[in-house]
Amino acid sequence: MKKIKNPTPDFGAFVIEAKNKLMMMKAPEFGDADFRREWKRQKNATFYRDQNYTCLRWDKLRDMPHADVKQFADAIKDKLIWLAIIRHDGLPISWSDKQDIKNSVVGPHHEAVELYPRDERDMKFEVRDHLWVLKNSNGLIPYGFGVSDKDD
Repeated sequence: MKKIKNPTPDFGAFVIEAKNKLMMMKAPEFGDADFRREWKRQKNATFYRDQNYTCLRWDKLRDMPHADVKQFADAIKDKLIWLAIIRHDGLPISWSDKQDIKNSVVGPHHEAVELYPRDERDMKFEVRDHLWVLKNSNGLIPYGFGVSDKDD
């Protein structure tokens, strides 16, 4: 993936585009404060693109969803990178493509997770896949397959 200039339009154009997408997806209504927050978040993203995907990357806690929720902020502090991946043709994104994008945008030595949240946290109208990547390349997520420290 290649880093590209942030293509976020001015606020007025962003709102028009977002309202059209939300209406087509039959998503809940957004208020002006919600649009402004999303626009600022997108303005703070770093964009990457290839022929099949666009990936948005955020490195700061202030740009994370629920950053204003103490439980969330206390838990992650500033230890995560958030990736939002969009497939241009709208088809599902394979695990191997997500792995390749994570490796390209953050690095092959960083672990990431994809969350399947409880219903009240689900963004059913969202058309992006999200990965939460540990900033520390030595960090390990405490589940999944292990690697033995012992030589057998």
